[in-house]
Amino acid sequence: MDQVALTQTQKAAAILVAIGKSRASRLIGMFKKDELRQLVDAARSLRTIPQPDLQTLVESFEAEFAEGAGLMDSGETMDNILTEGLTEEEIETFNNPDEAIVEEEGDEVDIWQALENTEAETLAEYLRQQSAQTIALICSRLSTSKTSQILPHMDVEIRKSVFARILSMQEVSPLTMRLLERNLVNHFLSGSSGNGSEAHARLAGILNEAEKTDVDLYITEISQSAGESKAAAVKARLFRFDDIIGLDKAARSSVFDGLSTDLIVSALGDTAADVKEAVMASVGQRTRRMIESELQGAPVQKPDVVRTAQREIIEIIMRLASEGQIQLPVQQEAA
Repeated sequence: MDQVALTQTQKAAAILVAIGKSRASRLIGMFKKDELRQLVDAARSLRTIPQPDLQTLVESFEAEFAEGAGLMDSGETMDNILTEGLTEEEIETFNNPDEAIVEEEGDEVDIWQALENTEAETLAEYLRQQSAQTIALICSRLSTSKTSQILPHMDVEIRKSVFARILSMQEVSPLTMRLLERNLVNHFLSGSSGNGSEAHARLAGILNEAEKTDVDLYITEISQSAGESKAAAVKARLFRFDDIIGLDKAARSSVFDGLSTDLIVSALGDTAADVKEAVMASVGQRTRRMIESELQGAPVQKPDVVRTAQREIIEIIMRLASEGQIQLPVQQEAA
Protein backbone atom coordinates (compact mmCIF):
# COMPACT_ATOMS: atom_id res chain seq x y z
CA MET A 1 0.00 0.00 0.00
CA ASP A 2 1.31 3.39 -0.94
CA GLN A 3 2.26 5.61 1.96
CA VAL A 4 -0.17 8.43 2.69
CA ALA A 5 1.24 11.70 1.37
CA LEU A 6 1.16 14.40 4.04
CA THR A 7 2.21 18.00 4.00
CA GLN A 8 4.60 19.24 6.67
CA THR A 9 1.70 20.93 8.45
CA GLN A 10 -0.33 17.73 8.37
CA LYS A 11 2.62 15.82 9.81
CA ALA A 12 2.91 18.33 12.65
CA ALA A 13 -0.83 18.07 13.31
CA ALA A 14 -0.65 14.28 13.29
CA ILE A 15 2.15 14.27 15.85
CA LEU A 16 0.20 16.65 18.10
CA VAL A 17 -2.79 14.35 17.94
CA ALA A 18 -0.59 11.29 18.51
CA ILE A 19 1.02 12.54 21.71
CA GLY A 20 -2.34 13.12 23.38
CA LYS A 21 -4.30 16.06 24.80
CA SER A 22 -2.27 16.47 27.97
CA ARG A 23 1.05 16.98 26.21
CA ALA A 24 -0.35 18.69 23.14
CA SER A 25 -2.30 21.23 25.19
CA ARG A 26 0.98 22.41 26.73
CA LEU A 27 2.52 22.88 23.28
CA ILE A 28 -0.19 24.77 21.44
CA GLY A 29 0.46 27.97 23.36
CA MET A 30 3.93 28.12 21.81
CA PHE A 31 2.59 28.41 18.25
CA LYS A 32 1.78 31.70 16.58
CA LYS A 33 -1.90 32.26 15.88
CA ASP A 34 -1.49 31.74 12.12
CA GLU A 35 0.51 28.58 12.70
CA LEU A 36 -2.11 27.24 15.09
CA ARG A 37 -4.87 27.93 12.59
CA GLN A 38 -2.93 26.04 9.90
CA LEU A 39 -2.50 23.08 12.26
CA VAL A 40 -6.23 22.97 13.00
CA ASP A 41 -7.08 23.12 9.29
CA ALA A 42 -4.52 20.40 8.58
CA ALA A 43 -5.89 18.17 11.35
CA ARG A 44 -9.41 18.54 10.05
CA SER A 45 -8.24 17.45 6.60
CA LEU A 46 -6.82 14.19 7.97
CA ARG A 47 -8.85 11.02 8.07
CA THR A 48 -7.15 7.73 8.88
CA ILE A 49 -3.39 7.40 9.05
CA PRO A 50 -2.34 3.75 8.68
CA GLN A 51 -0.24 2.45 11.53
CA PRO A 52 2.90 1.83 9.40
CA ASP A 53 2.81 5.41 8.14
CA LEU A 54 2.30 6.73 11.65
CA GLN A 55 5.24 4.68 12.91
CA THR A 56 7.47 6.11 10.21
CA LEU A 57 6.29 9.61 11.00
CA VAL A 58 7.10 9.47 14.70
CA GLU A 59 10.13 7.17 14.61
CA SER A 60 12.31 10.00 15.99
CA PHE A 61 9.99 10.35 18.96
CA GLU A 62 9.39 8.00 21.88
CA ALA A 63 8.26 4.48 20.97
CA GLU A 64 4.87 4.79 22.67
CA PHE A 65 3.83 7.50 20.23
CA ALA A 66 3.72 4.84 17.51
CA GLU A 67 1.53 2.38 19.43
CA GLY A 68 -2.13 1.83 18.62
CA ALA A 69 -4.22 1.23 15.52
CA GLY A 70 -3.64 4.53 13.75
CA LEU A 71 -5.30 7.91 14.03
CA MET A 72 -9.00 8.48 13.49
CA ASP A 73 -11.04 11.69 13.50
CA SER A 74 -7.99 13.95 13.82
CA GLY A 75 -10.05 17.10 13.39
CA GLU A 76 -12.24 16.25 16.37
CA THR A 77 -9.20 15.31 18.45
CA MET A 78 -7.53 18.64 17.63
CA ASP A 79 -10.69 20.44 18.73
CA ASN A 80 -10.48 18.56 22.03
CA ILE A 81 -6.85 19.59 22.40
CA LEU A 82 -7.82 23.22 21.90
CA THR A 83 -10.57 22.86 24.48
CA GLU A 84 -8.09 21.33 26.92
CA GLY A 85 -5.40 23.96 26.40
CA LEU A 86 -7.39 27.18 25.99
CA THR A 87 -10.04 28.95 28.02
CA GLU A 88 -13.42 29.71 26.45
CA GLU A 89 -12.39 33.33 25.98
CA GLU A 90 -9.14 32.30 24.26
CA ILE A 91 -10.99 29.87 21.97
CA GLU A 92 -13.41 32.65 21.07
CA THR A 93 -10.47 34.93 20.29
CA PHE A 94 -8.88 32.21 18.17
CA ASN A 95 -12.08 31.49 16.23
CA ASN A 96 -12.64 35.21 15.60
CA PRO A 97 -9.25 36.47 14.35
CA ASP A 98 -10.65 39.84 13.30
CA GLU A 99 -11.41 40.71 16.92
CA ALA A 100 -8.50 42.31 18.75
CA ILE A 101 -7.06 40.68 21.82
CA VAL A 102 -8.13 42.80 24.75
CA GLU A 103 -5.21 43.42 27.05
CA GLU A 104 -6.17 44.03 30.67
CA GLU A 105 -4.19 47.02 31.86
CA GLY A 106 -1.50 46.20 34.39
CA ASP A 107 -1.56 42.37 34.07
CA GLU A 108 1.81 42.12 32.38
CA VAL A 109 3.52 44.53 34.77
CA ASP A 110 2.11 42.77 37.82
CA ILE A 111 3.05 39.21 36.87
CA TRP A 112 6.57 39.95 35.66
CA GLN A 113 7.27 42.14 38.69
CA ALA A 114 5.91 39.37 40.92
CA LEU A 115 8.29 36.88 39.28
CA GLU A 116 11.20 39.22 39.85
CA ASN A 117 10.33 39.18 43.57
CA THR A 118 9.80 35.42 43.72
CA GLU A 119 12.49 33.30 45.34
CA ALA A 120 14.79 31.87 42.64
CA GLU A 121 14.41 28.31 43.91
CA THR A 122 10.60 28.58 43.95
CA LEU A 123 10.57 29.92 40.41
CA ALA A 124 13.03 27.24 39.26
CA GLU A 125 10.80 24.54 40.73
CA TYR A 126 7.94 25.78 38.55
CA LEU A 127 10.14 26.12 35.46
CA ARG A 128 11.47 22.57 35.78
CA GLN A 129 7.95 21.36 35.01
CA GLN A 130 7.80 23.37 31.77
CA SER A 131 9.20 22.78 28.31
CA ALA A 132 12.59 24.24 27.41
CA GLN A 133 10.89 26.66 25.01
CA THR A 134 8.60 27.96 27.77
CA ILE A 135 11.54 28.30 30.15
CA ALA A 136 13.47 30.27 27.54
CA LEU A 137 10.52 32.55 26.86
CA ILE A 138 10.04 33.29 30.56
CA CYS A 139 13.77 33.86 31.11
CA SER A 140 13.86 36.24 28.16
CA ARG A 141 11.32 38.44 29.96
CA LEU A 142 13.01 38.36 33.36
CA SER A 143 15.96 40.50 34.38
CA THR A 144 19.41 39.09 33.75
CA SER A 145 20.10 39.01 37.49
CA LYS A 146 16.97 36.98 38.21
CA THR A 147 17.71 34.59 35.36
CA SER A 148 21.27 34.11 36.63
CA GLN A 149 19.83 33.16 40.04
CA ILE A 150 17.49 30.61 38.47
CA LEU A 151 19.97 28.82 36.21
CA PRO A 152 22.00 27.11 38.99
CA HIS A 153 18.81 25.30 40.01
CA MET A 154 18.42 23.81 36.52
CA ASP A 155 19.92 20.56 35.23
CA VAL A 156 22.83 20.97 32.83
CA GLU A 157 20.94 19.58 29.83
CA ILE A 158 17.97 21.86 30.46
CA ARG A 159 20.28 24.86 30.68
CA LYS A 160 21.91 23.96 27.37
CA SER A 161 18.51 23.69 25.69
CA VAL A 162 17.35 26.97 27.23
CA PHE A 163 20.52 28.77 26.12
CA ALA A 164 20.06 27.56 22.55
CA ARG A 165 16.43 28.65 22.45
CA ILE A 166 17.16 32.09 23.88
CA LEU A 167 19.79 32.63 21.21
CA SER A 168 17.42 31.55 18.42
CA MET A 169 14.21 33.04 19.80
CA GLN A 170 12.06 34.98 17.37
CA GLU A 171 9.19 37.38 17.97
CA VAL A 172 6.37 35.81 19.96
CA SER A 173 2.76 36.33 18.93
CA PRO A 174 0.50 38.36 21.26
CA LEU A 175 -1.78 35.34 21.73
CA THR A 176 1.10 33.11 22.84
CA MET A 177 2.34 35.73 25.29
CA ARG A 178 -1.17 36.26 26.60
CA LEU A 179 -1.60 32.53 27.24
CA LEU A 180 1.75 32.38 29.00
CA GLU A 181 1.00 35.38 31.22
CA ARG A 182 -2.39 34.01 32.22
CA ASN A 183 -0.87 30.67 33.18
CA LEU A 184 1.75 32.48 35.27
CA VAL A 185 -0.89 34.64 36.96
CA ASN A 186 -2.98 31.57 37.77
CA HIS A 187 0.02 29.82 39.30
CA PHE A 188 1.75 32.63 41.18
CA LEU A 189 -1.00 35.17 41.89
CA SER A 190 -4.12 33.04 42.29
CA GLY A 191 -6.04 34.04 45.38
CA SER A 192 -4.27 37.40 45.60
CA SER A 193 -5.64 40.80 44.72
CA GLY A 194 -3.54 40.86 41.57
CA ASN A 195 -1.80 44.09 42.60
CA GLY A 196 1.45 42.46 43.68
CA SER A 197 0.80 43.10 47.39
CA GLU A 198 2.35 39.78 48.39
CA ALA A 199 5.47 40.61 46.38
CA HIS A 200 5.66 44.03 48.06
CA ALA A 201 5.41 42.43 51.49
CA ARG A 202 8.05 39.83 50.62
CA LEU A 203 10.49 42.46 49.41
CA ALA A 204 9.81 44.59 52.48
CA GLY A 205 10.64 41.57 54.62
CA ILE A 206 13.97 41.22 52.82
CA LEU A 207 14.77 44.89 53.39
CA ASN A 208 13.81 44.61 57.04
CA GLU A 209 16.58 42.04 57.36
CA ALA A 210 19.13 44.19 55.50
CA GLU A 211 21.55 46.61 57.11
CA LYS A 212 19.67 49.74 58.13
CA THR A 213 22.18 52.00 56.38
CA ASP A 214 21.46 50.22 53.08
CA VAL A 215 17.67 50.44 53.14
CA ASP A 216 17.41 53.97 51.70
CA LEU A 217 19.73 52.94 48.87
CA TYR A 218 17.63 49.85 48.14
CA ILE A 219 14.42 51.88 48.11
CA THR A 220 16.00 54.26 45.59
CA GLU A 221 17.02 51.31 43.43
CA ILE A 222 13.51 49.86 43.59
CA SER A 223 12.12 53.21 42.51
CA GLN A 224 14.52 53.38 39.58
CA SER A 225 13.88 49.81 38.45
CA ALA A 226 10.20 49.29 39.24
CA GLY A 227 8.79 52.79 39.58
CA GLU A 228 8.03 55.15 42.43
CA SER A 229 4.61 53.66 43.15
CA LYS A 230 6.04 50.19 43.78
CA ALA A 231 8.87 51.65 45.86
CA ALA A 232 6.31 53.51 47.95
CA ALA A 233 4.28 50.31 48.38
CA VAL A 234 7.36 48.49 49.66
CA LYS A 235 8.39 51.39 51.89
CA ALA A 236 4.94 51.47 53.49
CA ARG A 237 5.56 47.90 54.68
CA LEU A 238 9.02 48.53 56.12
CA PHE A 239 9.24 48.35 59.88
CA ARG A 240 12.23 47.82 62.14
CA PHE A 241 12.13 47.42 65.87
CA ASP A 242 13.63 50.88 66.37
CA ASP A 243 10.62 52.31 64.47
CA ILE A 244 8.52 51.60 67.56
CA ILE A 245 9.32 55.13 68.73
CA GLY A 246 7.37 56.37 65.69
CA LEU A 247 4.16 54.67 66.79
CA ASP A 248 1.75 56.73 68.83
CA LYS A 249 1.22 55.73 72.47
CA ALA A 250 -2.14 54.07 71.83
CA ALA A 251 -0.62 51.89 69.11
CA ARG A 252 2.30 50.92 71.33
CA SER A 253 -0.08 50.01 74.12
CA SER A 254 -2.06 47.79 71.73
CA VAL A 255 1.15 46.00 70.78
CA PHE A 256 2.75 45.44 74.18
CA ASP A 257 -0.37 44.96 76.30
CA GLY A 258 -0.41 41.30 77.22
CA LEU A 259 3.06 40.39 75.88
CA SER A 260 5.20 38.31 78.21
CA THR A 261 7.84 40.12 80.23
CA ASP A 262 10.49 37.65 79.02
CA LEU A 263 9.74 38.45 75.37
CA ILE A 264 9.95 42.20 75.94
CA VAL A 265 13.18 41.90 77.94
CA SER A 266 14.78 39.79 75.19
CA ALA A 267 13.71 42.25 72.50
CA LEU A 268 15.13 45.22 74.40
CA GLY A 269 18.51 43.57 74.91
CA ASP A 270 20.63 45.88 72.72
CA THR A 271 18.27 48.70 71.81
CA ALA A 272 18.89 52.41 72.29
CA ALA A 273 17.67 54.17 75.43
CA ASP A 274 14.88 56.06 73.64
CA VAL A 275 13.48 52.80 72.20
CA LYS A 276 13.53 51.17 75.64
CA GLU A 277 11.75 54.16 77.13
CA ALA A 278 9.10 54.13 74.38
CA VAL A 279 8.38 50.46 75.06
CA MET A 280 8.31 50.73 78.86
CA ALA A 281 6.07 53.80 78.66
CA SER A 282 3.55 51.59 76.86
CA VAL A 283 3.06 49.08 79.67
CA GLY A 284 1.66 49.30 83.17
CA GLN A 285 3.77 50.45 86.10
CA ARG A 286 4.04 46.96 87.60
CA THR A 287 5.19 45.45 84.29
CA ARG A 288 7.61 48.34 83.79
CA ARG A 289 9.26 47.71 87.15
CA MET A 290 9.65 44.01 86.32
CA ILE A 291 11.23 44.82 82.96
CA GLU A 292 13.62 47.36 84.46
CA SER A 293 14.62 44.89 87.18
CA GLU A 294 15.32 42.09 84.71
CA LEU A 295 17.26 44.38 82.36
CA GLN A 296 19.52 45.51 85.18
CA GLY A 297 20.33 42.04 86.47
CA ALA A 298 20.23 40.05 83.21
CA PRO A 299 23.40 39.05 81.31
CA VAL A 300 23.96 40.44 77.83
CA GLN A 301 21.57 38.74 75.44
CA LYS A 302 22.92 36.89 72.43
CA PRO A 303 22.24 38.78 69.16
CA ASP A 304 20.19 35.92 67.67
CA VAL A 305 17.97 35.81 70.78
CA VAL A 306 17.38 39.56 70.54
CA ARG A 307 16.60 39.40 66.80
CA THR A 308 14.19 36.50 67.26
CA ALA A 309 12.26 38.34 69.97
CA GLN A 310 12.19 41.55 67.93
CA ARG A 311 10.92 39.71 64.83
CA GLU A 312 8.11 38.14 66.89
CA ILE A 313 7.00 41.58 68.09
CA ILE A 314 7.33 43.05 64.59
CA GLU A 315 5.06 40.29 63.26
CA ILE A 316 2.46 41.29 65.83
CA ILE A 317 2.80 44.94 64.81
CA MET A 318 2.41 44.12 61.10
CA ARG A 319 -0.62 41.94 61.79
CA LEU A 320 -2.33 44.69 63.77
CA ALA A 321 -1.50 47.17 61.01
CA SER A 322 -2.92 44.87 58.31
CA GLU A 323 -6.11 44.52 60.37
CA GLY A 324 -6.38 48.31 60.62
CA GLN A 325 -6.03 48.34 64.40
CA ILE A 326 -2.90 50.51 64.34
CA GLN A 327 -1.06 52.66 61.80
CA LEU A 328 2.60 52.36 60.96
CA PRO A 329 4.70 55.55 61.05
CA VAL A 330 4.68 55.81 57.22
CA GLN A 331 0.89 55.44 57.22
CA GLN A 332 0.60 58.12 59.90
CA GLU A 333 2.66 60.50 57.76
CA ALA A 334 0.44 59.87 54.75
CA ALA A 335 -2.79 60.36 56.71
